Amino acid sequence: MWSQKTRYALRAMIHLSLQGDRRVPAGDISRRCGIPRKYLETIMADLRRGGLVESSRGKTGGYRARKDPSTIVLADILELMEPELLRISPWEPEGGAEEPFLERFQRAFIEKARGATLAEAILQWQTLRNASDYSI
Repeated sequence: MWSQKTRYALRAMIHLSLQGDRRVPAGDISRRCGIPRKYLETIMADLRRGGLVESSRGKTGGYRARKDPSTIVLADILELMEPELLRISPWEPEGGAEEPFLERFQRAFIEKARGATLAEAILQWQTLRNASDYSI
């Protein structure tokens, strides 16, 4: 269901949020998160345009999260990476019998995406990491 772009964006946002106010060079994010550098640059540009990260150039440059992870919801990231997942196609009466059923699940997904914070994702990742040798 999730594109690789969304997975990488979420992974990068978790990593940046764990760094606090420290600026993280793209190379570090790429290496630590296992994201190809060129692909990361595209993702970070989208996250920057969406107001979720800021960047600076130079010797002490890099990326950092612009907001507290408790204020960023999954829908914020999806809106930038896969906006179609947050759209509900209008139900057509002449459509298949499954349409109202599927629409109900799409609405539930969108509601969950608007309520699930990056802080929750971080907590879950930390719990998994502490329970095993799990890495970002």
